[in-house]
Amino acid sequence: MVDSEGQEFVFRQPSSADQIQQLIGAAYVDPFEGYGADGDNHWTHGLIQGWWRARGDMLVQEPLLRLYNADVDRWKRSIDGEYELYLRRYAFFVEERRVPDSSDSLPHL
Repeated sequence: MVDSEGQEFVFRQPSSADQIQQLIGAAYVDPFEGYGADGDNHWTHGLIQGWWRARGDMLVQEPLLRLYNADVDRWKRSIDGEYELYLRRYAFFVEERRVPDSSDSLPHL
């Protein structure tokens, strides 16, 4: 998506080959090299929890984002709750450096 200043942002990590291709295409044409693939090196369980607690601050941007983006409803659904399981699984990955399986207990947000 794009914010009111024209800055692109990825609101959900790619989960299919097509989405990965779209993201790589966007990064390829980015003249400022703002895309990176090093997020796992910077996130911690505590930072993930903080992001989740502050998500309401992002939701106030919804009316402005609607001026520049067609997929705001999908973004809002993600922020409103779909991200919770995803982020719990990601927090596990950040702590354990492996994908959780069905027997693992996921950390709380």
